[in-house]
Amino acid sequence: MTKKYVSDNVHTEGGGSFDVLISNSHEYSEKKFPEATGSISSWKLGISHYTRLSVTDMTPSEDMRVRFSFPDRSVIILCFNLEGPMEWYCGNEDFVSVLKPFECCIQFGIEKEGHVYFQRDTRHRHVCVYLHDRNYPFLRSALEHSGLRPDELPVESMQKYATSPGIQKTLTGIFSPPCSEAYRACYLEGKVLELISLFCGDILEKNNVAANISMDERVCIQRAKEIIDEQYARPLTIKSLAKSCFISETRLKSGFKELFGSTVYEYLVDKRMEVAFDLLSSNQYNVQDVCWRVGYANGSHFSRQFRKKYGFNPGKIKSSD
Repeated sequence: MTKKYVSDNVHTEGGGSFDVLISNSHEYSEKKFPEATGSISSWKLGISHYTRLSVTDMTPSEDMRVRFSFPDRSVIILCFNLEGPMEWYCGNEDFVSVLKPFECCIQFGIEKEGHVYFQRDTRHRHVCVYLHDRNYPFLRSALEHSGLRPDELPVESMQKYATSPGIQKTLTGIFSPPCSEAYRACYLEGKVLELISLFCGDILEKNNVAANISMDERVCIQRAKEIIDEQYARPLTIKSLAKSCFISETRLKSGFKELFGSTVYEYLVDKRMEVAFDLLSSNQYNVQDVCWRVGYANGSHFSRQFRKKYGFNPGKIKSSD
């Protein structure tokens, strides 16, 4: 049974209820839940008035709904999902948006409250940035250049995009900061500016450049990317992907390059190499096992591609331990 956390302040009532207030009254806050491992953390950032970062890394032992309260003011919210499904309810129960892993969204309007649904036994990692667009003129300019005008959009307006490799790397840095607690806020301020910049450059600008790609084609191309992410070890081809996604080979090749900044083949190889790196780092598999697991029959070809991406042979990961 789903638990719904709806209290205005922290208190217990019939098994417990909690609330997370997004405000500028605290420099830092962390909320932990008895039904979950991990936490939701929130930082007030000094880069401008009302800029706040919320970082969630949580694995609940049962289904949960966590309600967020916001100041009654106009805001822009950037949400980036790294792991687990993110179901975001805004205002009323009828408005629901679901972000898949490696998706992000931008939302406009006056927010008073909303809540996020967390699935049991699933790790959820996402980052949200709350800000005033008036304090970020370059962001407003980028939005307007892409045809998005916050002042003219409805309160519950939400635009979703696939995250870029650059954004994914920045998100990983936010979850694993390399500095001590004393310098954490300064480090995160830099990462927030980096996220906003990457969102403008990697997503808004590329979507504007790729304006000649229809929405139906975007759905098909996104599906091709998902197939690669899920079936990277299989002998995927342009022809098989195009057939599975109901799009022509020509449009798949050109559209994929425009939307994701790499060819289908380049993306497939990168995906295989990233998985190979993780498998080798786990110390559970030898190089030949990993070679087969990521879809290569030829060990020399696999090693050549690995060396091209990382600058060293795959066996060096094992031998360095």
